[in-house]
Amino acid sequence: MSLATDTPAAFFSYCHDDFEFALRLAKDLKAAGASVWLDRLDISPGERWDRTVEDALTSCPRMLLILSPASINSTNVMDEVSFVLEEQKTVIPVLYRDCKVPFRLRRVQYVDFRNDYDQGLSCSRRY
Repeated sequence: MSLATDTPAAFFSYCHDDFEFALRLAKDLKAAGASVWLDRLDISPGERWDRTVEDALTSCPRMLLILSPASINSTNVMDEVSFVLEEQKTVIPVLYRDCKVPFRLRRVQYVDFRNDYDQGLSCSRRY
């Protein structure tokens, strides 16, 4: 899917190790009416992955960043974060697993899913 006329409100950035959590959260947010973009749900077969991800990063006004030890060590995830910050878009950190939050995100309010998924989900629906 190249981004259609209804641009998703939030781009999901995550590491493959956290895919099951990212997929669950994206599906729950979509079911609640949120407009989110997740590569595995929104890239159609045959599309160029890198181009489609870049288009989504450019078009979405905010990012939901899944934070975990794996994601903060992922070059792809940190490249996506850098791009979004350089474009002065909103980053919403989603704390999935205990990890050292990157310096540039420490002063940004996060949503905490570490102990209670349902409570984190209710907070996420505001975005």
